[in-house]
Amino acid sequence: MQRRLFLKSSATALLISAPLSRPVAALNSSPSAHTAIKTQWLSKQDDFNQQLLKRLIPANPVLPGQNDPASIFSNSQTHLYHAPIAQAKNSLGQHFVLHQSDNAVVVYDQAYQYIKRIKVPSNYGQLSDIAIDHTDRLYVVDATQHTLYQFSAQGQLQQTIGHFGLGTQGLNGPARMALDPDNNLHVIDKGNGHIKVFSDQGHYLFHYGSTRLMGKTKYFHDIAINQTGTVVLTDMLNQTLWQYDHAGHALPPLTATTLSGTPKTPKWLAFDTQATLLVVQA
Repeated sequence: MQRRLFLKSSATALLISAPLSRPVAALNSSPSAHTAIKTQWLSKQDDFNQQLLKRLIPANPVLPGQNDPASIFSNSQTHLYHAPIAQAKNSLGQHFVLHQSDNAVVVYDQAYQYIKRIKVPSNYGQLSDIAIDHTDRLYVVDATQHTLYQFSAQGQLQQTIGHFGLGTQGLNGPARMALDPDNNLHVIDKGNGHIKVFSDQGHYLFHYGSTRLMGKTKYFHDIAINQTGTVVLTDMLNQTLWQYDHAGHALPPLTATTLSGTPKTPKWLAFDTQATLLVVQA
C-alpha cells in the first residue's frame, strides 16, 4: 500500500550530498546492484501536525484550500477525531487512521466519511503506527505492550505478533514499521537497537541495522520501504538517512544540506506514487 503525506507548502530546495550513483537493491539481488532514489526534502512547515507524517501519498496531494486535513479530522459531528498519528489505505480506497491516545483504528471512505472503528485488545498500551499489506490485512504497533496486532481485511483480530524480550528474543518498545514487497514487516525495535523483520504469518525472520555498532550510535525514528524493497530510516541524531536492502544489507547513506551548507535533520518519511522519497525535517 502507498503512504500519504499531506502537503501544505512547496518543498524547500536542498542539496543532496550522497553517493547516489550506487543503485538501490532490487528484490533477490546482491547489495552491489542498486540505483539512486530520487529524494525531495520538505521543511517542517510542510507537515500540518509536527507529530505526524501522513503515511499514504495520494495521486494528487492535498494542497491549501483543498480539504485541508487539519480541519478534516476535527469535526465531531462526522465522527472524526483530533491528532491523527498514522494512516494507511486499502485496495478499496478506504482510509484507516490511528488517532493519538485512541484504542481503535478509525475507517473512513474515500471522501473521509466515517465507516467504523476497529478496536485493539482491551489490554492495549500505546499505539504508534499502522500499515496495510497487499491482501488488505491491517497491522497495528503497540509500543508499550511490545507487540503487533494483525487484523483481517474485514477487521477481525487474527493474531498478535511478538512479545517483550531483549536482543533477538522479542520486542522492546517497537515504534514505526513498514511492509516490504514480500509482505514482511520491518519494525523499528527501539529498545533493542535494531530493525526486526517478521513474516506475515508472524514468524521472526532476522534483524539488521544495529544502532550501536563500531562506536557509532544511531537513532532511528521513521521507516519507509519502496516497491523494490529498499529500506530507508531517518536518524535525527546523526542527521542521516540510512539505507538497506530488503535483506538487511547496508547501502550508502544519504545526507543533505541547504545552499548555505547547514545540515538538515530528517524526521518523517514516505514514498509517493512516483517512487520519490519525501522527507520532512525535524
